[in-house]
Amino acid sequence: MIGGRVSFQVNDDNDALDGRLICSVLRLMQISDARLEQHGSKNLEIGFVFFFDQFRRIYIGEQVNRPSNSKIPVTTTNNTLQNIEVYKILAETLGLTEESMLLDIIIKKILTNLRYWSKNRDIVDETMQLFNS
Repeated sequence: MIGGRVSFQVNDDNDALDGRLICSVLRLMQISDARLEQHGSKNLEIGFVFFFDQFRRIYIGEQVNRPSNSKIPVTTTNNTLQNIEVYKILAETLGLTEESMLLDIIIKKILTNLRYWSKNRDIVDETMQLFNS
């Protein structure tokens, strides 16, 4: 769902699905990163980078409507916050309550890729594109 959306498109069902998908990808990435020294998958790593790029475009940044502080709200009285279901699921499932926590995960992934995949040009190029965007 994430890659096929635009940031101004609001739908609670899609947001809930995206929230569960994001949680699953983050869990898979954590398992994969823990096993990088023994065995890593180039295609999986490129998939993570692509996923983060799409996630960032839709759910992180100035284009996302939310209160001026960086806290990811769990509730809102008038449902004016875009993507509320995604943020609610991330907070409840993974304890990610601030945008900076999500950005930290992306930055750690960039650093991990540069550390473990420095000899793989494809992964380094894709990772640097994520960093530059």
